[in-house]
Parts: sequence; structure tokens; C-alpha cells
Amino acid sequence: INSAVFPAALFREARFDENIFYGTEERDFSFHAAWLGYRIEYAESITNYHYPAPSNRDIYNKVQETARFYFCLKRHGIYERSAARALAYRIWGPVKAIGYRLKRGRFREAWLVLGAWGEAKRKYRALIASGAGPSGPRNAGS
Repeated sequence: INSAVFPAALFREARFDENIFYGTEERDFSFHAAWLGYRIEYAESITNYHYPAPSNRDIYNKVQETARFYFCLKRHGIYERSAARALAYRIWGPVKAIGYRLKRGRFREAWLVLGAWGEAKRKYRALIASGAGPSGPRNAGS
């Protein structure tokens, strides 16, 4: 999304979800645009490369895991409207993430995944309960 071009009309219909940040918001915004009927095209001529800074990786990893879980819940439950995929993800999403870390001996991270999963579920439930669209509740100034 660093080199993306969007029609202005898209921003009247979609917003970035404030529950998502650190990389996953681009995927969510793109899914939202497609869900609204916008076509997404890849243009190699405007591609750029992002090299993340090594600082704050411990904070970034937990926040990124929460955002990834939350986005995947939205993807299956809202954008795809697939009850089967949503249920499968609710079961296997955290199991896979924890197993990945345990297999590599990253026990502390495996424990933190549980907190990220709980936070993502809390945010997703709040989104659903609000009755708002995929971008979440809109601020008064939006």
C-alpha cells in the first residue's frame, strides 16, 4: 500500500480500522475495498520496498499478532461471510500460532499469543456488537 493509488470515492465508503495497525491495516483496507466492489490491480512500475527498523520488535510482535488475529476474524466473518472458515480459524488460528513458537523453542512468545488472541476476540466482538461496518464505528468528524 506504500505505493497505492485509490479513488477518492473509496474514502467516503471505507476507513482504516483503528483496531488494526503495524502492517495488517493494508490487508484489511484492501479486503474492504474489494468487498465494496472496487477492483485492485498490481502495477509493478509503482512497487517499492519497505525495510523495517529493528527497534521495538518486542512491542511490535505482540501488537502485530493481535492485529493479524483480528483481521483474520474479520476476513472470514465479515468479508467472506463464511461460517465454516470462521469457525475453523477460531479453532486452528491460535493453535497454529502457538505451535509454531513452541516448535522453535520460543516459549515466552507462545504464552503471549494467548493474550493477543484474547485481545483480538474482544475487539472483534465489540465490532460485531456495535453493528458498524467493517471499518468500525465512525468518529463524529469522519
